[in-house]
Amino acid sequence: MQSNNLELLQSLVHELLQNSPNETEIKSLMEKAGIDYYEDPIQQMNEVLKALHSQPKRDPEVEL
Repeated sequence: MQSNNLELLQSLVHELLQNSPNETEIKSLMEKAGIDYYEDPIQQMNEVLKALHSQPKRDPEVEL
Protein backbone atom coordinates (compact mmCIF):
# COMPACT_ATOMS: atom_id res chain seq x y z
CA MET A 1 0.00 0.00 0.00
CA GLN A 2 2.83 2.41 0.81
CA SER A 3 4.44 1.88 -2.60
CA ASN A 4 1.10 2.63 -4.28
CA ASN A 5 0.85 5.91 -2.37
CA LEU A 6 4.46 6.73 -3.25
CA GLU A 7 3.70 6.06 -6.93
CA LEU A 8 0.67 8.36 -6.72
CA LEU A 9 2.78 11.10 -5.17
CA GLN A 10 5.47 10.66 -7.83
CA SER A 11 2.80 10.92 -10.53
CA LEU A 12 1.50 14.07 -8.89
CA VAL A 13 4.94 15.68 -8.81
CA HIS A 14 5.46 14.75 -12.46
CA GLU A 15 2.12 16.26 -13.47
CA LEU A 16 2.61 19.40 -11.38
CA LEU A 17 5.96 20.05 -13.05
CA GLN A 18 4.49 20.01 -16.57
CA ASN A 19 4.33 23.29 -18.49
CA SER A 20 0.56 22.86 -18.74
CA PRO A 21 -0.51 20.50 -15.94
CA ASN A 22 -3.81 18.67 -16.35
CA GLU A 23 -5.94 19.96 -13.46
CA THR A 24 -8.42 17.11 -13.81
CA GLU A 25 -5.59 14.58 -13.45
CA ILE A 26 -4.09 16.49 -10.52
CA LYS A 27 -7.44 16.63 -8.73
CA SER A 28 -8.00 12.90 -9.31
CA LEU A 29 -4.53 11.92 -8.12
CA MET A 30 -4.75 14.15 -5.05
CA GLU A 31 -8.09 12.58 -4.16
CA LYS A 32 -6.67 9.06 -4.57
CA ALA A 33 -3.67 10.00 -2.39
CA GLY A 34 -5.96 11.46 0.28
CA ILE A 35 -4.60 14.99 -0.13
CA ASP A 36 -6.80 18.07 0.01
CA TYR A 37 -7.15 19.72 -3.40
CA TYR A 38 -6.41 23.42 -3.88
CA GLU A 39 -6.67 25.39 -7.10
CA ASP A 40 -3.41 27.22 -6.37
CA PRO A 41 -0.51 25.29 -7.99
CA ILE A 42 1.93 26.39 -5.26
CA GLN A 43 -0.40 25.03 -2.59
CA GLN A 44 -0.83 21.82 -4.59
CA MET A 45 2.92 21.26 -4.71
CA ASN A 46 3.23 22.16 -1.04
CA GLU A 47 0.63 19.55 -0.07
CA VAL A 48 2.30 16.88 -2.21
CA LEU A 49 5.74 17.65 -0.77
CA LYS A 50 4.35 17.48 2.77
CA ALA A 51 2.83 14.08 1.95
CA LEU A 52 6.15 12.88 0.50
CA HIS A 53 7.99 14.10 3.57
CA SER A 54 5.68 12.12 5.84
CA GLN A 55 6.28 8.86 3.94
CA PRO A 56 8.10 6.23 6.01
CA LYS A 57 11.81 6.09 5.32
CA ARG A 58 12.94 3.01 3.38
CA ASP A 59 15.75 0.89 4.72
CA PRO A 60 18.34 0.70 1.91
CA GLU A 61 19.52 -2.73 3.09
CA VAL A 62 16.06 -4.20 2.52
CA GLU A 63 16.29 -3.49 -1.22
CA LEU A 64 19.65 -5.24 -1.62
